[in-house]
Amino acid sequence: MIRTLEQWTASLSRTGDLAQLSDLTIGIEAAHFIKLMSMDGNTREPLLPALGGQPLAFELIVENQLDTLEAHNIKALFIFSGMKVGKNDGLFRASDEASRTIGQAWHLYNNHEAKAAVDMFDTLRPESVDGLYRYLQEILHKRKIDFQVAPYSAGPQLVHLLEKEYISLIFGSTDVLLYDVESVVVELDYGANQFRFLHRQDCLDGLGNVAPNTFVDAVLLSGSTSLPSLPQLESAPQRGNFKVQAAVELMKSSGSDGNSVCLRYKDDPQYQTLDYLARFQKSRMAIKHRIVLGESGNIEITDAQHAPADVHEFYSQQLALELYFYLSKGLIGPRVLDWRASGEIVEIAPLDTGESEEYHRLIKDQLTPLRMTTLSLLSQHVNRFYQHKDVALRCWFDRDTTQVISIRDSPDLKSLVADWNVRQSTITECASKLRDSLGQLGFAIMSLHDDNFASTTLTRRDTAKALQSKEEITRNTIWRFMHLRDYVRSDHTLTSWGRVLHAAFVKAEKAELEEAVLIAVELLRLNLLNPDNMFKVPPYHGAPYRGSETDRRHCLLISRVACLGKLRHGPIGYTGPLSRHILAYHSMTTAVRRDLRDLVEMCIATLFLAGDADREDGCRKDFAEMGLSLPFLKDHDCILGIAVKHYLDELPTHDDPTATQSRRAAVEKCANDFFPHSISFIDDLEAAWTLWDAVRIVMVRSPKM
Repeated sequence: MIRTLEQWTASLSRTGDLAQLSDLTIGIEAAHFIKLMSMDGNTREPLLPALGGQPLAFELIVENQLDTLEAHNIKALFIFSGMKVGKNDGLFRASDEASRTIGQAWHLYNNHEAKAAVDMFDTLRPESVDGLYRYLQEILHKRKIDFQVAPYSAGPQLVHLLEKEYISLIFGSTDVLLYDVESVVVELDYGANQFRFLHRQDCLDGLGNVAPNTFVDAVLLSGSTSLPSLPQLESAPQRGNFKVQAAVELMKSSGSDGNSVCLRYKDDPQYQTLDYLARFQKSRMAIKHRIVLGESGNIEITDAQHAPADVHEFYSQQLALELYFYLSKGLIGPRVLDWRASGEIVEIAPLDTGESEEYHRLIKDQLTPLRMTTLSLLSQHVNRFYQHKDVALRCWFDRDTTQVISIRDSPDLKSLVADWNVRQSTITECASKLRDSLGQLGFAIMSLHDDNFASTTLTRRDTAKALQSKEEITRNTIWRFMHLRDYVRSDHTLTSWGRVLHAAFVKAEKAELEEAVLIAVELLRLNLLNPDNMFKVPPYHGAPYRGSETDRRHCLLISRVACLGKLRHGPIGYTGPLSRHILAYHSMTTAVRRDLRDLVEMCIATLFLAGDADREDGCRKDFAEMGLSLPFLKDHDCILGIAVKHYLDELPTHDDPTATQSRRAAVEKCANDFFPHSISFIDDLEAAWTLWDAVRIVMVRSPKM
């Protein structure tokens, strides 16, 4: 989102009634739709950065807004941004700014200045809302509202759909004005049933009736999503002038266009550090030659006959066209594709600011084998160029060092998973012998506990008929995932870790706990499931503080396990206690969860790439349904971990902490005083104990590492 342009255009916008949009199809930029919610004072949740996950009222707000559109007979088509454009140079700067604010907020909270802390947390605005895409997609899919994921930025895809008359207008950010569109809706006021929009010509006139190319150059120079502000413009707001206006004046004094401005400052050290000229030219060409998904599902380039041969370099290296198609349908997300195409993984600070050595080690070293597996699996199914192309890891805490993730010597993972082509009849017969309450992870492990059944799953691809049904495809995807994570041997029987996972699933019983149990196993394998104080320098507050040292360690471990679960909360902003200590552990679980999801997605993507599943010439209607059904889909908050900690900390205040009356009193105090908006505190607490019982089995039976 172009902040300076957005501020400048505020006085140029016009308003209309939603009734005017009746019977029209509007293309909605998903990121802009979500960001407006996070900026609205009526819907903003200040403590979200202290909890993680999605806004607690997210689903209710989205449902209400979609209801309003439906009431006005407005059809919506949501477009999500896909892969990143260019390098991620601005991520560290934005992350540093956010970390400073978060650190100040926690300092205030620790000094018992709760109101000031909340206000400080409230100043944070997300640079990226990618983490909420799957939440929104799930709601849209449930309501049968169409969505599409663009190859790269959503803006060009929306413009393409407008040009092809699939949509009547665009509801999006001011970025859309970079393209040749007449107008863009920038805000919907659902309460007043109005909308606010901008005419591009009004913007040109507002800058002195400049030419469209001058306008685009000025916007880029003043700072956009693909290019930082020209350093010489940084003082413009302090002079009472908007950057976009200052950029126009600079062009007038330097020549006719933005390129002339860039050449003028080419010897400036700060300018050279940013490699500004090359980046400006790439951004300019990316606007002229937009990469979009065409009607046939193929990648198309605007004005292709005049595009340079290296047009994809304006964005990133080109991947197999089939992958862009699966991305567009929501079968997979863009994260691993970004890694593979850009050749780099950029890690920014998590919500707790990630200052512990343990978190640094997790990100820089411990997750590398899992990421190598994910990247190798994908690379072995695409162009050979990628099978020999390393990926660089850059971390915010050691940004001058680049660590190479090499996949050149990876084992043949393509052959390893090739024996998983189990047919529907075999799956159905097995399912009839297992309990109905199993989720996908539970089914994969429980089924293979029977060695006789495991032997029947050694199946090569049927060249005459690939896997067809959604169940066939998703079951084989999860089996492949389990195999790659060493829960299953090459003969498809369970490994020692697989048997541990089986015992834990038996104890957990509920399908909704399966993800949490498996993540707990992964954390144990990483030596991170423990009661040690991992966040002592600098000290993170919010750890257990009552009872003996042994009591506090037990409380800490159980609370960490509870981080993997979820407390059901009413659709209203959180008002309970906070714990930076619990949040920091939650950051670890989130990092592991996301990397597991990446591997699951590459398992299903490569299953299609290898021809093991029937794509039906792109006519399948269940790609999104399959993607949304796979595990580790969404991050969640750490409220249950905080709740369990406070409950266990409350027990020692009673003479007999183990007495039924003491436990009942602790539950009532937590439910009424600390977590008044919990939907069923006692039930969620019971679920936490069930999860703990299952994880305790993992800890007792785990093989020696």
